[in-house]
Amino acid sequence: MGARECTWQVKVRQRWVPVGPEDEAFIGSAFASSQPTVSYISRGKQYTVDFARRIQTDAFGKERPIRLAGESADPLEELTEATRLAVREETVKRALARLGFTSCSLQVAVEQLRIANPDAALLADLTCVILFTDPRGLLRAEDPKALLHRCEVLACPCAMDFGEDWWPIENKTASFWVHHVAAINVGESGRAPDYIAYCDFKGNLDEEAYLVDMRRTFSNLFEAQACLGVRDSVLVPIGMGAFLRHLSRNDPRYAVRECDDRLRRRIATELAQAAQPFIHGAGHTMRFHVCLGAEEDGEMASNRNALVDAFQAVGFLDSQVQVHVGQDATAVAENLAKQSRLSAIETAKPGTVAPVSLANAANAWQLGNHWFASGAQRAIDENLHRRSSQLSAVSLLLNRTIETGT
Repeated sequence: MGARECTWQVKVRQRWVPVGPEDEAFIGSAFASSQPTVSYISRGKQYTVDFARRIQTDAFGKERPIRLAGESADPLEELTEATRLAVREETVKRALARLGFTSCSLQVAVEQLRIANPDAALLADLTCVILFTDPRGLLRAEDPKALLHRCEVLACPCAMDFGEDWWPIENKTASFWVHHVAAINVGESGRAPDYIAYCDFKGNLDEEAYLVDMRRTFSNLFEAQACLGVRDSVLVPIGMGAFLRHLSRNDPRYAVRECDDRLRRRIATELAQAAQPFIHGAGHTMRFHVCLGAEEDGEMASNRNALVDAFQAVGFLDSQVQVHVGQDATAVAENLAKQSRLSAIETAKPGTVAPVSLANAANAWQLGNHWFASGAQRAIDENLHRRSSQLSAVSLLLNRTIETGT
């Protein structure tokens, strides 16, 4: 019997993506020879695949579903959206309860937020919220109604109710910081809100001006984290996702792959260089954890290559920056917070926020964006709020101030 064609996919963040070419070679060979399991090293990391269970496990014990491209979907996948909906509804219920609303819909509650009665724990959370403004002020035109202005950073405490698998977290969770960053949006659509402020007289993107303010945004982020004593900074490709995705609609030059990749590399360089002074700064050492997508091509691959190369070029040591490919950034932050809490269990006070921060490229007008709707299934901003009643309750109150002018 001839060897069966093997094109393997692994499930990452609710999506099936091809495994890497090295993985494909090991997995395909073992499967063709009817081995029950295979262990191999790919991209310098150890993996094990259990063919009967259709599970890939990494060296840390993290499991991901794996399948042949032609295989039918796991019946459990059909529950994914139902699970997401149930989690959103439960988070809405919990968030409203913390605001003193126990028997009304989110829409009705939002209309009545002026008379909200936050519980004691939420009031304590609100006292921890800190806005770090940009000392330069407004240098370019922007919407005065924005909740966050460009280059500003808003720090909020966050504890997760649901894990990366969207199941309730059984053990007591640990709070960490979420630093909402007002990243520059020049490419979310053909009407990206910041594009006009960063285009030249020809209508093209003024790349140098854009990069100067992206660098300022990153520097402000790390300054804000250092001010709160953060020791572990969890990063994602800030401003390199939705805010850049459709830039070619505004500037056709970026429809060329080389131009788009070049800009992503320049942004990554600004991020790495902005982080460098904080390795040994403010009397403490900060470690960086860069969470990147696992796809082998497209936007995620471009961002991954750009950021890995940038941190290497700047000279970061392995002990100073850790790259997490295909891992949920929220889960990374939560695990770091738990480790920190365990190491300081005798000295930590109740309600203490761990010295861990997750950077979130926030919607400048509405924290969490439309987290209570079904779209943006992979967006960190929305999914953070969908899985944390604490963060969503705080954001509802903060968003109210801009919606009502109070």
